[in-house]
Amino acid sequence: MHDESVIVLQGPRAVGKSTLLRELAIARGREVIDLDDLGTRDAVAADPALFVRGEAPVLIDEFQHVLELLDAIKAELNRDGSPGRFVLTGSTRYATLPAAAQALTGRAHRVDVLGLSQGRSRGCARTSPKFF
Repeated sequence: MHDESVIVLQGPRAVGKSTLLRELAIARGREVIDLDDLGTRDAVAADPALFVRGEAPVLIDEFQHVLELLDAIKAELNRDGSPGRFVLTGSTRYATLPAAAQALTGRAHRVDVLGLSQGRSRGCARTSPKFF
């Protein structure tokens, strides 16, 4: 884990952010809060504070679907700001969100997740760095 309280995995669609988050969930014995799921999204929107409580890391996929979640995370970090509390993924770059939605400025470490070239994904080191 990183020294920051929040890690934001960001990048274009279909580069592996959700896959990386699921692998982390397996390794840490956690569930992923998947905001692409409409039922989950509605439940989180109804009570974001409920979903940010719990043992670290709290793993949230496609956070941009419920931006109120960021305020709930900020409030939770005021109680416990230990490193690695939250890992979020999103296809929207965090820095491009409206200023009101950037509740975690200064508390989040953004990590760009980029696709690999077809050759690199097959283990060939001599390919050019073209992305999917």
